[in-house]
Amino acid sequence: MAAVRYETLSRFLDDAQTFKGVEPADVPDMHLQTTAGERVYICVQGAMLIEPRGESGQGSGDYPPRNIDQGELVVTSARAVFTGTKQVRQWLWSQLGSIEHSETGPWTSITVTNRHKAFGVRYNKEHQDEIRFSIELAVATAQGTRDFLIHTLKDELNSTRTQLLASEGASARI
Repeated sequence: MAAVRYETLSRFLDDAQTFKGVEPADVPDMHLQTTAGERVYICVQGAMLIEPRGESGQGSGDYPPRNIDQGELVVTSARAVFTGTKQVRQWLWSQLGSIEHSETGPWTSITVTNRHKAFGVRYNKEHQDEIRFSIELAVATAQGTRDFLIHTLKDELNSTRTQLLASEGASARI
């Protein structure tokens, strides 16, 4: 498990240091109309728009989110946009309040300063790490905190390396 996590973190660190998104034309299945200069970090088909539920009706709490719509999630250098069959939600990084990745399921809650209610997206568990990282990288790029993200990834990578070496050492002694 630690070896898989180490490989994933290594890839994320490399992307954090080099990846600047792709041109919208490089994402042929994407439906979102982008603005000039906007770069795409990830496009997820089959995402669910959700309303996180907590004790106050906001945030994740221990309650599963309510599904609202299904469609496409696009994370760009300027925003995240969900386009479904019934609704469209946009979260501008310049108005970001918070991002909360659930510990209990493959979903992320996003709040922005111009909306009182939190909404979010549910995605495939198999791709959850990639989607979450893409969101974090896009936000870090937009807000000028990319160096902090790189530092955090390096720390986590070193910690995982230490765990991996310790487990390999324990296996060698058996």
